[in-house]
Amino acid sequence: MKFNPITKELFTDEHELIKKLHCPFNVKWSEMHGNETSRQCTKCNHSVINTKGLTDKFLLEMVKDNPNTCLRVGFNQSNIQISFNDI
Repeated sequence: MKFNPITKELFTDEHELIKKLHCPFNVKWSEMHGNETSRQCTKCNHSVINTKGLTDKFLLEMVKDNPNTCLRVGFNQSNIQISFNDI
């Protein structure tokens, strides 16, 4: 996957947009309750899915099924490439 931290857009390796990330609450992962795969936001009560170790295809299908899915993307994940350029 490719993530642009400026536009907050997450793409597949084939340049298909998975999701533009936006959270008005900016709750830290450490402040949420749950496990390393999924946690519950303390402000909006949505589940937040950790993208670490997940495939492009899996995330794309998840977001297609539920466009309001909240995602956590870490800059140091082995499955994420940071890109500041237009993809």
